[in-house]
Amino acid sequence: ASFRANLFSTPYGPGFYAGFMAARDQRPELELNAPALAPSPTRSPWSARLGLSYGLSAPLLELGGLQQDLTLNLPFLHDQGWVLGPYLSYGTSGHTSEGADSLIGITQGDDYRLHRISGGLEAGFETTQLTRSPLRLGLIGRAGYQGLFLSAGSLSADPLGLRAEALLRAAWAQPGWSIIPTLQAGWSVNLVRRASSVEGQTFLYHSPTVQLGLE
Repeated sequence: ASFRANLFSTPYGPGFYAGFMAARDQRPELELNAPALAPSPTRSPWSARLGLSYGLSAPLLELGGLQQDLTLNLPFLHDQGWVLGPYLSYGTSGHTSEGADSLIGITQGDDYRLHRISGGLEAGFETTQLTRSPLRLGLIGRAGYQGLFLSAGSLSADPLGLRAEALLRAAWAQPGWSIIPTLQAGWSVNLVRRASSVEGQTFLYHSPTVQLGLE
């Protein structure tokens, strides 16, 4: 009896209850059958990059001097650090006939250039766990097919062969940077068949290489 007597006492009088009930009509009803939120699209663990690098190496065919190399690559980087993608490289070096190999058919007194074109695949692994910094270190291997062309006013020889590279790679992947500088150093091995000069003979050449690039 005491509860009922004090039920509508101040400050919780009839006005409070009437106001509460009137406000209920203005509140949106809960939709029990509302559609579930659409799941977010699954992100691929692979991301593509485009890289361009300039390097120096020793010319093939034991000609001496330095060869300038330009490499274009399209690596796909996995979240776990794996790298896989195609590459295309071009190298050129200038020479005089005094240093020419007797098998390449250059006439004495002619200056000429050696051109190398190679294409293939690269694969490797990169990580920042070794440095705990934006510095990303990795080991990259490349393997492809290549053509060598000697020019003395016109193409004079076209030995073809295989090319493989093993590179230690460092990249500074600073968060927020859209361009990443890279440094690569390693060794290349070239298997060259001089088909236009000595039939059936194959030669093996190796060379150190250093490359600076952006991606």
